[in-house]
Amino acid sequence: MYNKSSFRALFCVLILFVTFSLDAQDQAMIDSLNVLLENETDQRKKIDLLNILASKYSNSDSSQTAYYANQAIELSAEDNYPAGSIDAHYQIGWVNLRKRHYNKAIELFQLVVDRSNEIKYNEGLINGLNGLSTSHGDLGNYQEALVHGRQALQLSEEINYGLGLAYSYHNVGALEVQIGNTDKGMKLLQKGTSLDIPLDDYVDLMLTNRKGVVYANLGDLNRALDAFFHALRIEQKKQNLKGISGCLNNIGVIFYQLKDYDKALKYYNEGYKVFENVNDKFGVATYYNNVAIIYLETNRLDSALVNFERSIKLGEEVDFKRLLGWSYDGMSKVYQAQGDLNKGLSWAQKALDVREAMGRNRSLAQTYNTLGKNLLLLGRFDEALEAYNQAVTISKEIENPLNLRDAMLGISQCYEKKSLFQSAYQAHKEYHALNDSLVNDENLKNITFLEAEYIFQQEKDSLQFAQNLETLSYELELNQKSRTQRVTFIGLSIIFLLLLVSLYLFYKSVQSNKMILSQRDDLDRLNKAKTRFFSIISHDLRNPVGQLIGYSDIIYRRISPHVSADESPEIEEMYQNQQKAAQRILELLDGLINWALKEEGMVPYEPELLKIKTCIDQSVALHSIHADNKQIKIDADIEDTLEAWVDKNSLLAIIRNLIGNALKFTDEGGEIQIMANQSNGATDILIRDNGVGISKDDMKKLFKFSDNNHVTRGTSGERGSGLGLNLVHDLVQLNHGKINVDSEIGKGTTIILSFPSAK
Repeated sequence: MYNKSSFRALFCVLILFVTFSLDAQDQAMIDSLNVLLENETDQRKKIDLLNILASKYSNSDSSQTAYYANQAIELSAEDNYPAGSIDAHYQIGWVNLRKRHYNKAIELFQLVVDRSNEIKYNEGLINGLNGLSTSHGDLGNYQEALVHGRQALQLSEEINYGLGLAYSYHNVGALEVQIGNTDKGMKLLQKGTSLDIPLDDYVDLMLTNRKGVVYANLGDLNRALDAFFHALRIEQKKQNLKGISGCLNNIGVIFYQLKDYDKALKYYNEGYKVFENVNDKFGVATYYNNVAIIYLETNRLDSALVNFERSIKLGEEVDFKRLLGWSYDGMSKVYQAQGDLNKGLSWAQKALDVREAMGRNRSLAQTYNTLGKNLLLLGRFDEALEAYNQAVTISKEIENPLNLRDAMLGISQCYEKKSLFQSAYQAHKEYHALNDSLVNDENLKNITFLEAEYIFQQEKDSLQFAQNLETLSYELELNQKSRTQRVTFIGLSIIFLLLLVSLYLFYKSVQSNKMILSQRDDLDRLNKAKTRFFSIISHDLRNPVGQLIGYSDIIYRRISPHVSADESPEIEEMYQNQQKAAQRILELLDGLINWALKEEGMVPYEPELLKIKTCIDQSVALHSIHADNKQIKIDADIEDTLEAWVDKNSLLAIIRNLIGNALKFTDEGGEIQIMANQSNGATDILIRDNGVGISKDDMKKLFKFSDNNHVTRGTSGERGSGLGLNLVHDLVQLNHGKINVDSEIGKGTTIILSFPSAK
C-alpha cells in the first residue's frame, strides 16, 4: 500500500508565465505614442518610439509587437542604428518566451547578447542575459539559467541599471533557492523587494509569482498564498483571463498542500475553464496533472491514471519537460498503489532520467523518494535506502523540508524491514519532528485569513463596479440588438443576392440547350462558392458571438448582487433575452458551418478510438448557460473507460445538436438524461428528455431537411429549422453508426446512437 504523505513534496505544478489584455490606461498611452510617432521627423527617435510601442503590446498582442518591432528593425538598418535593432529583437524574443516558444526565444536573446557585446551596449546586454536566464530557468536548466542571471546582475550593479537590478535580484534569488542556496537567494529577493523602482505590471506579476513559488518550495505556505492572491488581484484588475487561470492553479496547489482537496479542486476547475477557452495546452496539461494527484491522494486510481496519461500526451506534444517529470513520477505512484511494481519502477526511472538532466533540485529529491518507495515495496531494502539517502542529501542541500520529511519516513520503514529497530526509531523521530513543523494551527489560521481578505477585496471592487450598472446594462442590450440586426441583414442580403444570381443562371440555361453543360458547371461553382461563403461568414462571426455570451454572463453575475429589488426583475429579463438571442445566433452559425462543409463534401473524417465521456462533458458544458436559463437539469452518467471508434469532431457536433434540441423542446424545470453502455462490439449513447415529444407525422420527415419547410418553435420560443437533425443523420452515417428515435407527445423523446466500439 502506498503512503500518501510521500506525495506532498509540491507534486503539483505551479505556473509562472502570464499575458495581459490592454486596459484603458494602456490604450491611452499607446494612442499618445502613435501621435508622437506620426509627428516625429528624427529617424532615431522614431525607432525608439516604435520599440516603446512594441513593448507596450508585447504583454497583450504579439502581432502588434511584431509589426512595430519589424518596422524598428528596417529603419535601424537604413539609419545604421544597431541599438534600435537590438531592442526590437529583444521585444520579439519576449513574445516568443511568453508563448513558450523557448528555442526561438533563446535564439533571439543570444542574438541580442552577441550584438550588444559588439557595440558595448550594456542595457541591451543585460536585457538579453535576463531573457536567456528566464528561458533556461523555465525549461528547468537551472545551472545555465544562473550563469546568465548572475552575469546580468553583476553588470546591472556595475552600471547601476535600475530595471536590470530589480529583475536580476528576483530572478537570480529564485534560482539560488531552487538549487539549494536558500540564504543567498532570500537575501537577493529581499534586495529586489526593497528597491524603489517602478516596474510594469507584467514584470511585477512575474516576480510576485516567482516569490510565491520560492515560498511554496520552502514550505512557507502563508507567504506563498499571499503572493498568489496578490497576483490574482492584479490579473483580475487587468481582466486577463489567461493570467487569472494561472493564479487560480497556483492557489489550488497551496490548498492541495494543506490537504484541503475540495478547495484545491474548486480553484483548479475555475482555472481549467479558462485554459480550455484560450487553448492553452501548457495550462490544460498542468490541470490534468494536478487533478490526477488529488485522485491519487483519494485512492481513485483509475481516474488518476487517465489524467496522468492526458497530461503526458499534451506535455510531450509541447515538450514541457518540467511537467513531464511530475507526471512520470505520478504514473509510478499509481502503479505502486495498484501493486504493479515493475511498471512503477519503470516510470520512476523515466522520471529520474528527465530530472537528472535538469540538475539537483527539489524535483530530483522527490523522484528519489518515489524510486525508494518502489524498491522498498519490491523488498530491495538496500537499494531503497540508497535512493532515500540521495533524497536526504539533495533535500538538505536545497533546504527542502517536505522531501526531507518523506525521505526520513522511507528510511525508517527500510530499517524496520531490516530489523534495525534502533535506527528505525531515530529516523521515525526525525520524520515526526519535520512533519509537525510544516503545518500547524497558526499556519491554517493565517491562510484562512488571507483567503477571506482576498474575498473581501473582491467584494469591495464589485461595489465600485456596480456604480455603472444602468449604463452597462443598457449598452449591453443595445450592442446585442445591433449585432443581431447586422447579422440578420447580412444573411438576408446574401441569400437574396444568391437567389437572384441562381434565377438568372437558370433562365439562361432554358434559353439555350447548347449552353446547358457549361451553365451546369457554372452553377456548381456558384453553389460551392455560396457554401464556402456561408462557412467563412459563420466561422468569422462565431467567435465574437461566443465571447459576447461569456462576457455578458460575467457582467451579469458581477452586477446582479448589487441591483435593487425593484430593478432586479427588469435586469433579469434583459439578461435572459440577450442570452437567448445570442445562443440562437451561435446555433445558427454552427449549423451553417457544418452544412457548408457537408454540401461541399469536405466534412473531415479522422476516426480514432475515443473516450466518449470527454466529448459528452464538453457538449454539456457548452449548453450549460441555456440549461441554467431554463432550469433544466442535464444528468450525464458516463463511465470514464467507455470508448467508440468515431471521428471526434463528428461526435461533438452530433451530441451538441441533440442536447441543443432536447433543451429547445423541454419545458422549464425539465430533465435530460445522457447514458452510455457497451455490448456486442457497439457503443450506445442514449439521450432522453421529458419534453413535448414528436408527432408521428413529424417523425417521418425528422431527418429530411428538404421537406422541412416550416420553422419550429421551442418551449421558450427558440427557433428551429431542422438543419441540425439533418446534419446529425449524415454524420452518424459517415461514422458507420445508427440512430433510432422513440417519442411520445407530452412525455418526451429518447434518441439512441450506436457506433462501433473498435476499429
